[in-house]
Amino acid sequence: MAWQTHSMPRSNAPNVRLSPRQSCCTGCSARKPHPAANAASPIGSHKHVCRGDGRFPFDRQPGVSKTQIQTLAGLDFLRRADNVLLIGKPGTGKTGLAIGLLREACLNGYRGRFTNAQVLLDELYASLADRTTTRLLAQLSRMQPLLIDELGYLTIKPEQANAFFRLMDQRYARVSTIITTNLDLSDWYELFDKKPLVDALLDRLQHHCITIRIDGPSLRNQEPQATPSEKPVRRTTKA
Repeated sequence: MAWQTHSMPRSNAPNVRLSPRQSCCTGCSARKPHPAANAASPIGSHKHVCRGDGRFPFDRQPGVSKTQIQTLAGLDFLRRADNVLLIGKPGTGKTGLAIGLLREACLNGYRGRFTNAQVLLDELYASLADRTTTRLLAQLSRMQPLLIDELGYLTIKPEQANAFFRLMDQRYARVSTIITTNLDLSDWYELFDKKPLVDALLDRLQHHCITIRIDGPSLRNQEPQATPSEKPVRRTTKA
């Protein structure tokens, strides 16, 4: 079984809820485990995070530990309800790794959801107006895992910050949340602009959390070097 994800435009990343009859990616059942889902073989041979061709370029991203990703692909973090936090500069592979973990969870029968951070915050804000926040939080609190992508330089209203904290509080120690961000945790205080709230948020998020800091180059600026083509052999004819 190949662990593959399909590339998504970052600016138009969909807000995808994976229902029992839907799939997180083509060919992946969200409820029925893949026949080879529990095969005992390393991620390097049959499970991969995608960059477009189905494999994460570990050789071009020294900031990512292949061994650590292999361990996460075993999904023990879901069984322990641990969170996964991927921190790194844009283009370092955070989203690809996170979506790969989400898809692997779906292949093993979990019901997860992908959402862009701004889309999630806007959805929470809209729910306050039509008084559906309680129902929305209940739905989101059941997603295992919930992947929140690109929590970064956003403009967050106080109401959105409060609703986001309520969501994380309801998920705390029950289900796993995967977050990708280009901000260090110390920068979250400026992002949410509420020190007591951020203290409580980080306390819950980090209590059972695997933090991956990707200190490496942008993969968008690198292309695999093509193998130089052989020079044509000149044929000479004798006079």
